[in-house]
Amino acid sequence: MRTKRSRLLTAFLGAAAFIAAGAVGAQASSLMIPDGGHGRPAPSYATNAEGQTYGSALEARTPQEEPDLIEAYGDDGTPGYVRADDLNGPAPTREEVLEHIDAQEKGAIPDVRIPLYESDGTTVIGTFTIEGSDASQSKETVSGD
Repeated sequence: MRTKRSRLLTAFLGAAAFIAAGAVGAQASSLMIPDGGHGRPAPSYATNAEGQTYGSALEARTPQEEPDLIEAYGDDGTPGYVRADDLNGPAPTREEVLEHIDAQEKGAIPDVRIPLYESDGTTVIGTFTIEGSDASQSKETVSGD
């Protein structure tokens, strides 16, 4: 009888330890899961004469924290900046989303070229290509202002 009671006690304590370890592990893992980086300060960026921020977007926790001019390398390897608005584009309409899905299914999304700027945000020094799914398509170009 004593061995049966010992086994039950061992099983009970083992289950309790397993549950406790799971709770502690879940708490610890929730601290490690990126949740927007609470507790981490927002990145700071340099500002040009036009009041535009510029730099790398790597430290941004959300798209809203990205600089106005995002560090990039042009098609020929030239370092510069692309406008976040050019890179992300305007919010698409429902029809544009459906057209994009259709083009994606056909593998026919064209490349889009956007201007590459100096940190002043006005001097165009090259182009940056957002690659589509079909290199044989003609390239769409967004002109610099």
